[in-house]
Amino acid sequence: MIFIWHVFIDLHNVIVKIEAVGRRYREFVLNALTIAGVDEDVGAKAFNKAHQYWIAEFKHLNCKRDPLSNPMEEFMKKMRKIDKKWINIILEVVPSNKREHVAIELSTENAEHGAMASGSMNDLHLDAIQAIRQIASWDDVRIHVASSARSSHIKGVVDLAGLENIIDTIIGFDTVQAPKKAPGSKYYERMLEKVHASPENSF
Repeated sequence: MIFIWHVFIDLHNVIVKIEAVGRRYREFVLNALTIAGVDEDVGAKAFNKAHQYWIAEFKHLNCKRDPLSNPMEEFMKKMRKIDKKWINIILEVVPSNKREHVAIELSTENAEHGAMASGSMNDLHLDAIQAIRQIASWDDVRIHVASSARSSHIKGVVDLAGLENIIDTIIGFDTVQAPKKAPGSKYYERMLEKVHASPENSF
């Protein structure tokens, strides 16, 4: 029986530069708004308002929680509310006859994947990608990207980096239905269960 090592790699500031993430989301959203006929300045203000709201709510939800509550169920329920509010803030500036189309274009999964997949290689840490490719060449290793982000966001970065045939598993908070940092979360336990790994054979 071959012993398998599981290597879990974080996403932000490991594979992708964190400062590039907000910039790519901004470009993706403003492009959709421009196509819908929204003035550039109006669209930029709407994006900034929505983005600031989302970041603040996500950080609060992901880090500061009563460990005695049900973090998994509570987290996923509140994330759905945050995502809905985020897009509604942006849709306020979209002409009524274009809102349905823009809502589909900017749906969470479409935006999170599309914004990153359409980025630039300059957004990435190329030395880390080279190291990942080298590690992936070893027969006894499986590589997983695990992040506090949503899986569609992670996949956008993986696709941009050309690692889609190298990464064995993408693990976001939605994959394991758990926040990564909140007290009482089962993120890491579920992460290991997802790929049938244990602490003894994982890095």
